[in-house]
Amino acid sequence: MFMLERLLAIRQGIVTVMADRTHFTRQQAKKLEFIEEDWDHYNILYNLLKPIHLATTVLCADKKLSVRFEIGENSPEEVNIAQIPCVLDPRYKNLNFEYSDSIKKNIKEKVRSKILNLCTQSDIPNNVTPIQPTALDTLLGNDSEENIDEFTTYLLEPQINHNLDPNNWWLQYEKQYPRVALLAKQILSVPASSASSERVFSTAGNIITSKHSRLDLMNASALIFLH
Repeated sequence: MFMLERLLAIRQGIVTVMADRTHFTRQQAKKLEFIEEDWDHYNILYNLLKPIHLATTVLCADKKLSVRFEIGENSPEEVNIAQIPCVLDPRYKNLNFEYSDSIKKNIKEKVRSKILNLCTQSDIPNNVTPIQPTALDTLLGNDSEENIDEFTTYLLEPQINHNLDPNNWWLQYEKQYPRVALLAKQILSVPASSASSERVFSTAGNIITSKHSRLDLMNASALIFLH
């Protein structure tokens, strides 16, 4: 894709050089030059490859070994493992991409059950202290949230823009929703792909060969890091 991008960027320069008879004879230029149809094909191919590159970049932007998910066929009302992280991601928790309200409800109830199964008071990390009621809350009560649990309150938070970092959001609201944050840490920390780690193994295999049998551990690590 990057070769095509560069080729299209310097198109005018290529055409100019091909037309310069001090560099190419007419016969050479005729053999090497691109016709308009070729340029159209390159442009179409570039536009096809660009979104694939963007999707690969997003899905493979991980730095740790990941677990691959095998998602089987699900009935329309059944919750699969790919839908659960969306509720815990403040960018997509409204589930606007789901076409049915019943499906949205099923997904949220599935997440709620996971929180109930996972979280007890002892499960909350020591460095996270739940927000304590104030003296006025004790005296006057808090009617607006009296019957609303932590997960429901989290769902009432406004959904953030998809360009923002969910890690920063959870860093800010972790104390307010400690039990939901605990499940979010476990699920959202799993990378979407293991491609980056596999590339590291491939790079290591290309560097540590029989011809480099005297390569010590420190130099090998440095070379893998550089590549």
